[in-house]
Amino acid sequence: VIVAGAGIAGLALARALHQHDVAAVVLDRVAEPPSGGLALNLPGNAVRLLGLLGVGDALAQLGKPIRRREYRTAKNRLVFAVNEDAFWGEEFGSRCVRRHDLLALLRRDLPADTLQWGRAISSVRLLPEGVAAVLADEEIERGMLLVGADGVHSAVRAAAFGDTAPRSAALSAA
Repeated sequence: VIVAGAGIAGLALARALHQHDVAAVVLDRVAEPPSGGLALNLPGNAVRLLGLLGVGDALAQLGKPIRRREYRTAKNRLVFAVNEDAFWGEEFGSRCVRRHDLLALLRRDLPADTLQWGRAISSVRLLPEGVAAVLADEEIERGMLLVGADGVHSAVRAAAFGDTAPRSAALSAA
């Protein structure tokens, strides 16, 4: 499996594939892992899924737990509030973590050859035996499935579908 994008979705997919002994390579256009980013609020369902990906204990050491979430109007009037522990359960309580820390956690323990930085996809070709991702340096990466996890302005989606690109898609010879 070729995964375009080493963000949260791409790295989570790579971890899941690795857990099931499915060979994968993650290609990202940036030269090295990002070192910044904002904090993210992870709701209980995200915390639970990250646990299934094998990073739950380490995640519990990052950031801060979110005990209460409030939704307010522009004039600061409380619309409603949620007790996060009561809603999700204490085991899967919401957490606020830095994006950089979450990405590092998802990269941890992946095989060294899984993550390839500075490898931008410029075009995509369907092959009888799978799919080819043509990189900016004209190298070709071949696989059975190409997943575009490269963001809102996905190069994979644009390369595969042009201006009529759907919001989400995966290419496969299967």
